[in-house]
Amino acid sequence: MENKSQHVEIPAVKEKLNVLKEAVEDFTLELSYSTDEDARFGHKAEDSSFFGYKTHISMSNERIITAAVVTTGEKNDGKYLQELVEKSKQSGMKVDTVIGDTAYSSKDNIVYTKSHDIDLVSKLHPIVTNGARREADGFVYNKDAGTYMCKAGHLATNRKVENPNLIRKMFVIGTCLM
Repeated sequence: MENKSQHVEIPAVKEKLNVLKEAVEDFTLELSYSTDEDARFGHKAEDSSFFGYKTHISMSNERIITAAVVTTGEKNDGKYLQELVEKSKQSGMKVDTVIGDTAYSSKDNIVYTKSHDIDLVSKLHPIVTNGARREADGFVYNKDAGTYMCKAGHLATNRKVENPNLIRKMFVIGTCLM
């Protein structure tokens, strides 16, 4: 179509067309890395995703890595606290305190750290304070995205206030379309 149009020779049109061509090439190049069958989409925030893997690590006070677990991108950080603690202990570390973000304050991790006499320093997880969805519906809370995710890895996008008397207390309600 470019060769058949006289408008392509107009400098302003030619410049815009070149920018468009570069954008299409860049987009195609960015998509080409996603051929890894084992990699998955993960989320750093509700509107920020990545394709690949996560490395979950534990460190000593001196910032020396004492354990690591590599997972696909969609995995929840908090599910690996126990494994990281046990690997750190196996490497000779004495674990008396775990400091982590909200993902690490799940009920299972609170019970685990209490039973192993470990102090857990973490902002309380919304599932602990708000209650969890039924496991039968297949949704898992994704701390990074701040919303629920279905088994296929799609984030819930609808939000609903369950009780208007609760100030800013939001529950994520959604369904997976896939």
